[in-house]
Amino acid sequence: MQGGLVLAVLAIVLVAGLFPRTVRSAPREPVLRAEVLSLPNLSGVSEPSKPTTAVPPTPTPVAATSTPTPTPQPGADPVPEPSPTSDADTDGGKPETTLPILYRYQIREGDTLIGIALRFGIDQQYILWNNIDIVPDADLLRPGQTLQIPSVEGIIHDVRLHETLIEIAELYDANVDDIVGFAANNLPDANTVREGSTILVPGGRVVALPPPPAATPTPPPRPVAVATPPPTTTTTSTFGFIWPGAGSITSWFGPSHPLGIDIGMPTGSPVWASAAGQVTFVGGHPCCSYGYYVIVRHDQTFTTRYGHFSRFAVKLGQHVEQGDLLGYSGSTGASTGPHLHFEIRRNGTPQNPINFLP
Repeated sequence: MQGGLVLAVLAIVLVAGLFPRTVRSAPREPVLRAEVLSLPNLSGVSEPSKPTTAVPPTPTPVAATSTPTPTPQPGADPVPEPSPTSDADTDGGKPETTLPILYRYQIREGDTLIGIALRFGIDQQYILWNNIDIVPDADLLRPGQTLQIPSVEGIIHDVRLHETLIEIAELYDANVDDIVGFAANNLPDANTVREGSTILVPGGRVVALPPPPAATPTPPPRPVAVATPPPTTTTTSTFGFIWPGAGSITSWFGPSHPLGIDIGMPTGSPVWASAAGQVTFVGGHPCCSYGYYVIVRHDQTFTTRYGHFSRFAVKLGQHVEQGDLLGYSGSTGASTGPHLHFEIRRNGTPQNPINFLP
């Protein structure tokens, strides 16, 4: 009886459609009625939506940055000589910047020494010390001249034959460790220094500038010709020196030109060794200061320096006899025209060459 009632109820439910005819094992995917989604200022998407996969953003390349160095104004540029490439910090930080040995700056109209010093962040005395051959006084700046500016307060030094770091440090009252520790010097240790190279002596100073000459020759109204015969027939002074070339004196030794004399001569004129000795420096840079120059050591007391060469005829360490060809005159460096800059130094102190020449 009861079983019959149950069957009757099921039959009624099926007839009325109140029970699903099929039973699925899993629910159907929900149907999205909106096939195009539109938002203000966005165009609709006409194709069916697809599953999206999270993709990490592609990093945008970023230019490497470095610690800023003194930024010279127009006219200044870093020294072109290569310095060691700086490496990144071990902790993954920004790469360190290796300061160059020096900057070069061309003097412009209206420049002052103190203004240039402030621009590079050093004391003006270091500009004077490193450019004494062209700027003997803070008030004597000539537009167009190129200055050598040390990247930190110190002395720019051209290493000569047989020089040691200890000698260089003593010369400038500096510390050997500071010289080795300055990266651009590229010195692995205190016993390694390359002759003919240029280094910076951080914290160095010129212990004593040469005093003004006691007696300065009065320049004549016009350059006086100095007849210089070939070395084979030239006379020698009581000090053993001869004239290094044939020409006229265009700049005399004195307060405004405290290192030597200038002898005017056409580019390519021969320059001779004023006395026998050993070549202790051959090099320089055509932009500034002495340009290309040669230093000859004659004994433990005297050295001679010859500046503004166009070409060399000797090598570092070479022994030369008096009158031997050193090279050819030119106008490299801080020069207003072809000439030879000539110095005689006694124990490192510039002397008036006129007093030592025949």
